[in-house]
Amino acid sequence: MIRRPLSLVLLAAASLGLSLTIPAQAGAANAPASHVAQRLMPAQSVSINGSASATGKPSAWPMAGYDTGQSHWGSVESTVTPARVKIMKLNYSIPVVLPDPNTDECESAIPPVTAAGRLFDLGADGISAYNQWTGHRLWNIPATSQYAVGMQIVGSDLVVALDDCGTMEPNTDVLVLDAATGAQAQPGFRLDNATRAGFVVTNGVLIASEYDGDTNAFWSAGYRLATGRRLWELPSWSVSQVAANGLVYGSYAGNLTAQRIGNGSLAWYLPRAVQPEALSQDGRDLFGVDSDGTLYDIRTSTGAVQWTDAGRGGTLAVTASTVYSMCAANVLCATRRWDGKALWQVTVPSSGPWMWWLPLQPIVAVGVIYVAGESFLATTGNRIVSAADGALVTAVSGGRAYGLRYDATFELWDSILSFK
Repeated sequence: MIRRPLSLVLLAAASLGLSLTIPAQAGAANAPASHVAQRLMPAQSVSINGSASATGKPSAWPMAGYDTGQSHWGSVESTVTPARVKIMKLNYSIPVVLPDPNTDECESAIPPVTAAGRLFDLGADGISAYNQWTGHRLWNIPATSQYAVGMQIVGSDLVVALDDCGTMEPNTDVLVLDAATGAQAQPGFRLDNATRAGFVVTNGVLIASEYDGDTNAFWSAGYRLATGRRLWELPSWSVSQVAANGLVYGSYAGNLTAQRIGNGSLAWYLPRAVQPEALSQDGRDLFGVDSDGTLYDIRTSTGAVQWTDAGRGGTLAVTASTVYSMCAANVLCATRRWDGKALWQVTVPSSGPWMWWLPLQPIVAVGVIYVAGESFLATTGNRIVSAADGALVTAVSGGRAYGLRYDATFELWDSILSFK
């Protein structure tokens, strides 16, 4: 079976001659929680060292540098300035246990997540939490699944989705763990269909989507995270992981769509095959890209196009004033957010080896852009030489940059690195 990444799903829907009638369904029962329990082995002993404490349960642990709008802008970070980046040194390295791509049909790995002084990793040895400052492992739960779908901090819980190899049969399980201890925070549940394309949780609703390349089957659904109850389902519809302010964005029959998170109903649609990429953190603008590489700015309240810029589209990071994009295989572009004016573009020297395996995702924090193992000034695109060069930076948090060091094949990373 061939699984397509969700980035291809949204544009592939354009080939389907479907009408814009939403077949929302609600209330279906899910598989019993016993399926979820089989995913996990008993938790290893928990030990807390360093500045992160597991006592108490904070009401919210926001993910550093992440938001459900996928802006990839670390707007709360203040200390890792361009001057600091130039003198950063390696703080620690955590070896990562990953599947062997030569023997494991469903090898997978997803970047770690940082929140509230912890770093969470989901790899072949299960789910782990580390002290963000020291790299000391706080807890580990071995998992039996072969495929890591995704993870997200929601409040003070870690939500994880795991899947097995196979077909579109329902075998994706959602686990909800106490982020402080790794203990089960609430009963998990199984999705009605399998997904390998990730998920997003917002407004208490988990939203997932999938595309099966063998059957050209699409589906999207929303589940109440607290209960696992399915709230709605949209057959033949794809939704992205871009969601905020009560809407999630997706695609249907070559149209960009905005669905209401609570019931899946259509808020608006744009009759263009635009892939949702990122929201501004103020929620005002949605930025997307079509198959020709045109960058779109779309007003989230109405679906009206504000501006387009041909050839500037790609994987995006959005700040208050600028949209950064990998607008070609090895070119980083900066576009003014308000009117689409091209500001600058620069060649990314080391981007080539990364391209075939995973998208080149820019990360922005405190005036620095990290992409493809390089660092650049956000204002000019000038390159910054730093100790983090060669590491794929995925988050900047608490005065540190966190990156992934890849093996010689550039196929999977073998270490998580912390720079300060």
